[in-house]
Amino acid sequence: MFVQRADPELNVIIFGESGVGKSSVVNVLVGTPAAKTSQDADTCTLTSERYFAVLESLDERIITLWDTAGLSDSRLGWDSYLDAVSKANELIGELRRAGGIHLLLFVMRAGRMTTLIEKNYKLFSEVLCAGKVHTGIVVTHLENEQNPEDWWRRNENALLQSNIHCNGHACISTLAAPANSLQHDDARETITRLIRDCALIKPMIESKDVWVIRVVEWIWRAFVPKANRPRVRKLARQLQQRCGFLKGEAELLAQKLSNVPDDTSFS
Repeated sequence: MFVQRADPELNVIIFGESGVGKSSVVNVLVGTPAAKTSQDADTCTLTSERYFAVLESLDERIITLWDTAGLSDSRLGWDSYLDAVSKANELIGELRRAGGIHLLLFVMRAGRMTTLIEKNYKLFSEVLCAGKVHTGIVVTHLENEQNPEDWWRRNENALLQSNIHCNGHACISTLAAPANSLQHDDARETITRLIRDCALIKPMIESKDVWVIRVVEWIWRAFVPKANRPRVRKLARQLQQRCGFLKGEAELLAQKLSNVPDDTSFS
């Protein structure tokens, strides 16, 4: 049963690897080709674009869709790390101004489980949202399934064994159908129902310092090998110059990161 929520708008983060169909999910919900789709997008981790949708079955409330780039590699070089930190700082600031996060939508392509899928889930669900935000999974590229739900029944246990948990799911046979087609309308209704059933009543929000440090530290620990890590002074200088931190903030964060172990080999 749908429970009327107090907030007039919902902030929904849509995340996943490049090429899985995040932008197509956005376009289905918006009803127009607002988001550019690409199978070969090379976008920095945590880069986010905002789109707005008005969904009839959600009492025509405004839904802000944050199309957010996930991790695309199991390791990050120094420049890529700084770019990710800058984007994390920017994204968290924007989320705070927007009121917080109501729901995560994890878009994943049908296929075998990979370490990168697990790391993307962990980054957004457990790190960015500290396990406090519901997650809905949208499975795409199921055109070869006579009944898309069959894929979920076959793979649900594999997801659980990989510590990927969700509060609901949507299996979509196609996202490439023309707008206003029956397939397009079915996909829109299925994803809208997932948002309606899983979104938090009150959004998750934290102080910016706590929020940013948790994300920055985890990416450092999990994706930047020790051999790629600079000395504290250089790190502090780059955090200030490239990532938007004040000098004192950058120095404290650099010192903290210098004591973080290298867990890049974890699976």
